[in-house]
Amino acid sequence: MEQERIRADKLGYEDPIHVDYEATSRCYHRTMDVGLEYIHSHGDANIMIASHNIDICHFPNGIARHFPLRGKSIFGQLLGMCDQLTFPLGQAGYPAYKYVPFGPVADVLPYLSRRAKENSAIMEGAKAEKQIIHRELFRRLRTFQL
Repeated sequence: MEQERIRADKLGYEDPIHVDYEATSRCYHRTMDVGLEYIHSHGDANIMIASHNIDICHFPNGIARHFPLRGKSIFGQLLGMCDQLTFPLGQAGYPAYKYVPFGPVADVLPYLSRRAKENSAIMEGAKAEKQIIHRELFRRLRTFQL
């Protein structure tokens, strides 16, 4: 983020980083609203919601009550992050993908570092994911479905 701010200052354009997490979420929600409205009115587009935020990934499900979006909404997260979001979305009939960044370490590391910084709350999600995995494991053990 610091590099992007320095670049923006050097090239004379507006700082591309939102001032705080809430501003980022508001912008993301507005962007999804625009995409979902377009799909509703035109029907000739799909939208990929690429987020590790539980609130953002639940947001489209509320919208889906108003719009027939199954097959139009696609979800994606970085491999190893937020499986507690990916699996239920897939089970609900939404395509849900995991992506793997690749390339030279010098190019990939800053990207992964930013994801880690942006998703510092991901550890809370990891705790929730661990609980979900434990519940599923015990459910399967009780019903002998390993």
